[in-house]
Order: sequence, then structure tokens, then C-alpha cells
Amino acid sequence: MLIQLFSDRPDPMVRCCNNDCHLGSWFHAECLNIELPSPSEDWFCSEECREEFINTATTASDEPRGTSEDHVRNYALSVIWCGLLDMVHRDAVREADGLAMMSMWRCNMLRFWGGRHFKYLIVGHRLLAGF
Repeated sequence: MLIQLFSDRPDPMVRCCNNDCHLGSWFHAECLNIELPSPSEDWFCSEECREEFINTATTASDEPRGTSEDHVRNYALSVIWCGLLDMVHRDAVREADGLAMMSMWRCNMLRFWGGRHFKYLIVGHRLLAGF
């Protein structure tokens, strides 16, 4: 299990131990209303992830070493991707480009879903439906 602390955010994030987590793999501990598990303990975001991890762990013994996923690289790519999206959003706001701002809201809907921020997802859906 990985616990990540960011200097610009006071809340810690926890990572699902399943490499193939379909919910995004990184979660805010505050959003989940959980206490941080110990670093030596495996943490899973759902029972489906736990079962999938157990099933793949038993069949993964045939795979050659070194074929596992690079989580640091994937995390760095997701941070870069979010930063680029934020730059495009900032430019759209500065240029008062309403259509570009609405298209950014469509992209943000995926971020809200992946980050399990459902209240923002509902507000964004209402905004897009009204537009």
C-alpha cells in the first residue's frame, strides 16, 4: 500500500493495492471517511478490487519479472495531464470563451467521476443540461 502526502494539500491520499483498479487507484482519505491504514497493510478500495487482486496474484506467478506496471510514471503522467487541462481551462476563462469553458466542464465530469466527487458531478451535469 502507498500513502502519499502532498505539501500543497493537508489531506493524505491512499492507493488501492490492485494494479488494475478501475476506480482511479488514488483516493483522498478524507473523501472516503477512512483512517489511514498502516503502510505494511494492504488496502483495497472495494471487494471487487480485492478479489481481482487475489485472482491475478495466483495466476501472475507465470509472468516474467519486471513486467509490472510503473506506478510512478503513471502518476506523473496523470499529474501532467491534469496540469495541461487546467492550463487550457485558465486560458478559456481569461479569453471569456464560453464554448471552450463548457467543453472543459465535459472533461471535468470524467475527473469528478474518477475522483468520486459525486456532488460536483451532479452540479456539472445540471450546468451542462441547462446550457
